Order: sequence, then C-alpha cells, then structure tokens
Amino acid sequence: MSKMHESSRKGNSQSLHSQLNEIVQFIEAAVDERVAVHEVEVGLWHRMLKLGREAMGMFFDLHGDGDEGERVTLPDGLRVRRLESLHNRPYLSVFGEFVLQRVVYGTREGQKIEYVPLDERLQLPASKFSYLLQDWGQSGTLEMPFKQTISLLEKILGLRQSVHSLERCGRQLAEAVPVFWTAQPTPPEEEEGAVLVCTADGKGVPMRQAAEQARIEGADSDKVSVITIIDVVMFTLFDGLVDSARRLQGSRGSRQWCC
Repeated sequence: MSKMHESSRKGNSQSLHSQLNEIVQFIEAAVDERVAVHEVEVGLWHRMLKLGREAMGMFFDLHGDGDEGERVTLPDGLRVRRLESLHNRPYLSVFGEFVLQRVVYGTREGQKIEYVPLDERLQLPASKFSYLLQDWGQSGTLEMPFKQTISLLEKILGLRQSVHSLERCGRQLAEAVPVFWTAQPTPPEEEEGAVLVCTADGKGVPMRQAAEQARIEGADSDKVSVITIIDVVMFTLFDGLVDSARRLQGSRGSRQWCC
C-alpha cells in the first residue's frame, strides 16, 4: 500500500470515528435533556445519512482512480493505452451524489473509450443512478405517480430526482425483461397450466382525429388512449409470485398484481 493510500485510509477512518462519536454524544445528550423520541429519531436519521455518505466517500477514495498502468491488453487482444485526462462520472446514491474521477483507456483522446477499470471493478450501473436508488424509485412508481414517488424519496433521503430520470430508468430496466423470460426453463407439458392475463391501463392521453374526420363526426374530448394486454402465461412460472401475493393480501389487505 502506498503512503498516499495509507494516509487517505487513515484520514477517512478518523472522520468516520469522529461522526460515530458525535452520534453517541447526541444520544447521551438526548437522554440527559429528556428529548422526545420522535426528535431523537429524526436527528439520528439525518446523522445516519451523513455517516453513510462519509462511508461511501471512503469506499470510493480507497479504490482510487483505477489506474492499471500505461498500457493494458484487453481479453480480445486489443492493446490500449491510458489517456492523459481523468474522466469524471457522476454517481447518485441514496447517500447523495459523488463524482468519480477515473483513468480510462483507449486508442487516443476523442475516440471510443475501450476500458474503464474502476467502472468494472465497482460494477457500476449504466446510468448515474445507483441500483439501490433505482430499486426504490421503480418500486415507488409501481404503486404511486412519478411526482409522488419523487416527493417521498426527497422527504426520506433529502435528494430529488426528475420525472424524466424515473421514466428513463424504467425503460432501461424493461430492456432486460425479454432476456429474463428467455432464460426461464419451460415446464414439463404434463405440469403446464395456462393462465389468461388481461390488463387495461388508461393512460389519460387524449385521442386526436384527423381534422376532416373530427368535423364530420364531432369532437369527443372524453376519448383517451387505453393500453390493453392479453397474454397466456405458464402458471408454474408464477407459483412463487402467486404465493407471495396471497401472503401479502392476507397481511396488507387487497392488492393488485400485474404479471
């Protein structure tokens, strides 16, 4: 370990211990001053978010910029060189936003970047949004409108996303669905059971007619687009989902499930 790396590790460790001590002092003071439990809970949550951000920062700092030397040979035999400038990449986690400075490899500046060691080492997502933040955001949009999901995450985490970012993450996740279903094994014919799934989703998008047609038939402002889906699925593939749905219905009341 280099002296610079060791110094960075020591500095980050001291900062984390300092924040942990501050949390202990906060709890002790809350007891002495008889602070209400709800105020303690809020204070602890804000401090835990701050502590988590510090810990994530330490994690990134200890990984450095991913430098693997002046030249690297890729698995396909392509030999690439380290480009002169560090390339920044934003990363938005549940603890806030970070900017990662990374060494990148390619043939020359301005051309396609062939290899980013830090991205591969950390298995970073394609977008700037962390997988956990994507999970929480998309889980929210299954039950609530986009703006309501954004407001809830902002209230809990103190960070704000845009509707466009949630929509984009949803589209990117949807691209993995065909691959997922293709990878599922086909059940034996004697165990196969068909379930007809019908869904309809009113999108609230007004239906527009051609100007001439609207003049003849009269405009109907109440018509909106509706997406309908009719599919036949293998029941055996959804056994686990159905069982989970039943358990949730028993504990939480009626819920709607879409397969």
